Amino acid sequence: MTVEEYGKYFELFDPDLYDPVKWAKEAKRAGMKYVVITTKHHDGFCLWDSKHTDYKVTNTPWGKDLIKPFVKAFRDQGIK
Repeated sequence: MTVEEYGKYFELFDPDLYDPVKWAKEAKRAGMKYVVITTKHHDGFCLWDSKHTDYKVTNTPWGKDLIKPFVKAFRDQGIK
């Protein structure tokens, strides 16, 4: 895939099914004790607002950090 072809996904990024509070509650109910999430894709795309790159979620139409609410939701459920 070319950079141009891949770039359209950056411009269209919209995690419409993202619901960390729901996910954390389900994880707790399932007995999970910890969670692991990939915060930076192998291509360099960051799911948080990094000062080291412009290739980050806060520069997409979504425009918000995905990691901070994820971590809060899971910590609120006592999941590390």
